[in-house]
Amino acid sequence: MPFEYLDNRIGQAIVQWRPTQSTQAFASYQTVNSRHGETYFPEMSWGYNTAVEDNSYMTRLGLRHSLTENSELRALWSIQQTDQARNNIDFNNPPNTWSDSAISNTHSEELQYRRSGADYATQWGVQQTRGQLHRQDPTGFVYNDDTIIGRQFYAAWQQTLNPQWQLDAGLGLGKIENLDNAGYGNNLNLERWLPKLGAVYTPGPGTHVRLTAWDGMGFGEIGDATLAPVSLAGILLTRPGDNQLNRMLVHGAAVGADKQLSSAWVLEGQTQQRKTDMPVILNAPQQDLLRQQIDESRLALHWQPQDKPWSVSLAYDDERIQIDPRYNAVDSVSEQRLRSQQLAVRWFASAQCTVNGVWSHNQVAGMEQYDLDSAGFPISRAYQDGFNQLDADLSWKFNKSGLLTAGVRNAADTRFKYAEIDKLSPRFSNGRMVYGKLKMAW
Repeated sequence: MPFEYLDNRIGQAIVQWRPTQSTQAFASYQTVNSRHGETYFPEMSWGYNTAVEDNSYMTRLGLRHSLTENSELRALWSIQQTDQARNNIDFNNPPNTWSDSAISNTHSEELQYRRSGADYATQWGVQQTRGQLHRQDPTGFVYNDDTIIGRQFYAAWQQTLNPQWQLDAGLGLGKIENLDNAGYGNNLNLERWLPKLGAVYTPGPGTHVRLTAWDGMGFGEIGDATLAPVSLAGILLTRPGDNQLNRMLVHGAAVGADKQLSSAWVLEGQTQQRKTDMPVILNAPQQDLLRQQIDESRLALHWQPQDKPWSVSLAYDDERIQIDPRYNAVDSVSEQRLRSQQLAVRWFASAQCTVNGVWSHNQVAGMEQYDLDSAGFPISRAYQDGFNQLDADLSWKFNKSGLLTAGVRNAADTRFKYAEIDKLSPRFSNGRMVYGKLKMAW
């Protein structure tokens, strides 16, 4: 099907150089060719299908210099260019077809100082990102012509107070501007203080409790330039949707715990709430913030006997997404809940070979927008779906620095309805996806 496929081809080369004992440098070049289908407003009468092809080229240069035994300076420069072509077909009968294209160029710079000791670590840094996005149709009509500028100053501190307590703290000042060069009046800006606070409590051997609360801003992941940790007190702070074109302001809080029940059994759980504010222009020139809330919980039990070449995990995920009712969602979903039960098995076939298999049973229920009322607000109706997924992969370490991985996502080739799908690295696959990865170093 022209609008139900995913074909990603990725190539990367990395060169590392150590001119002195205290200085390391690296350069990397990566290409990504992604061909996939998308559907916009699938339940609306004005919806349409799109066949997308992205070609991205990314270059990164990095430098790491040790000033003393426990302090260092890091610098990173990245540049990325993406060319996109889209062929569109709407839901009319007979359908209308049209095409458009987009070009984006973005560069990012980051400078960071780190210092650490026996029971502490600190870092200070500054990051800047600047990009240009231009999208038009074959006649020359310009849909978007935007300049995006992001800056962030930040400081982070980690301190072990005693065997029971570890504290993580951070403070940043972030600013993102979206300048509408096409003159449509869609200038956007966000400027916020970004505090972070986390703690790890260890009441006894094999037991950890993790608490975090933070504000963050979705800076562009150009070349993965951010050197600051993406986790706080062992809890992941980011999701793929944080870094959208008009960026996000994230407010989050989470609590997690793990317990070593015995030498072979580990129990862990986590619950997290995230509220993301997206700046938009609903009534120019006033800027509004549309809120999306995500509540997610996970409970997992792991078994890995010391004398057996395998491990088994059972997990349950519960995720609920709520979107601001003023927002006419592109995927037509205004509210969604996902329940997922997962069984994962890992077999250590030998010192060089590892086999992984994951089976999951998933149930989805939500509300989808299908029309507008007389005031222009979306009208929704309920839906539900269920699907199973089977993933498997084989990793072979054929020498000291070489690794070959081959796998398949969604071996059962099941169709389903689920809104949170990242096209480059999907949590679930709509259709079978076969992939291979080769890593070599010399």
